[in-house]
Amino acid sequence: MDDTVARCTKGAGRWACSLNDPDAEPDVVMVSCGDSITNKSLAVMALLCEKIPDIRIQLMNEKDLFEAVSAYELSTWHPGQRQNYITGYKEKRNIDTPRGLALRNEADQCSMTMVAINRQRKGLGDRMASLKEQLRDQQIASKNETYETEIDLQEIIDWKWSFWGRRQ
Repeated sequence: MDDTVARCTKGAGRWACSLNDPDAEPDVVMVSCGDSITNKSLAVMALLCEKIPDIRIQLMNEKDLFEAVSAYELSTWHPGQRQNYITGYKEKRNIDTPRGLALRNEADQCSMTMVAINRQRKGLGDRMASLKEQLRDQQIASKNETYETEIDLQEIIDWKWSFWGRRQ
């Protein structure tokens, strides 16, 4: 808990555990703001490291994104920024579970993992087709479960970070 308080007090920070070779340029940089997206980013990082052991991922966390950058800098649609991807809240005027909301906003682990695979430099998009298919199947199962029971899948609710020290 002390580490979390220190991180939040500091504002922005790079997670040292997230890059196995600090001197190398990362294949994927994930930036998160807020506890829910940071948790999902950690889940994406753990899954990618499990499935693609040589991938270099850097996780950055910002306590308040709007203190860090101007609105123009949040734009990913200016020249030379094709590799950037930003997702955010999409209003649908209905009540949903946290997982359902994340799925709709493409801010769930599955969507974020597929974006990372498709946009990183090693060109793994085609080679990771079976993983992307599994992720799509998990999204469908989650949507169906959420619709039928109004609760999220237990594996999503119970997910815990257990990756410390495995990258260094």
